[in-house]
Order: sequence, then structure tokens, then C-alpha cells
Amino acid sequence: MNDDVLITFQDKNITTNFFTEGMTELYLYGGLQTASGSMEGAPDITNTAAMPVFSLIATDSDANTKPNTYSLNINLASWYSSVPDGVVVTKFNFYIRNSLGYEGQNITTMISIDL
Repeated sequence: MNDDVLITFQDKNITTNFFTEGMTELYLYGGLQTASGSMEGAPDITNTAAMPVFSLIATDSDANTKPNTYSLNINLASWYSSVPDGVVVTKFNFYIRNSLGYEGQNITTMISIDL
């Protein structure tokens, strides 16, 4: 968990299911799965300032044309430092949301990465 993780996300239809049209940044709302719960260390879902940011990749120069491809390099130990050392972490669970909100087409379904 001390290594950086590169997450790349591509939205092939930028106006359906998950809305990314015109957006150069997206937000990662996530937490660690431990014996205490599935979203340990997660920030308030309304506080995008407390979330890691996906950026439109340099080779995707037009956020208004599909597909849109974003990337994020994250160090889980740094972002989720509120989870104490020594706690067994089994998954990284997260949603990707846009700047318009966190319901409907403004957020993905939960994505999980086994650790």
C-alpha cells in the first residue's frame, strides 16, 4: 500500500450513464475495505477538495469529443492515513464522480481493486 497506483479511466460515451462531456477533471471518492467497513478513510462525498483528482490525459485534447480518458496517480497510504498502520486492508473501493454532483449520471457505480 505504500506504492503509487496509476488508475486510468476511459468514458467511451461522454453523455450517457456517466456524464463527462467538457470535463477536464473528475474526482475519486474512495475508501479502504477493512474488517471495520468498506469505505474506511473516505472523505465527505460532497467535499471534492478532499478527493484525489483525475485529469484528462495530455493526448486527449478535447473533453467535448468522446472518448474521454483520465488518469490519476495515487498513493493509498498517503491519502488514507487515517486508517491506522497494521490494519488489514483487503480492497480499495471507489467511485468516480464529476463536479456536478454525486447522484445519477454524475457518479459511477462502485469500483473495487483487490489488494
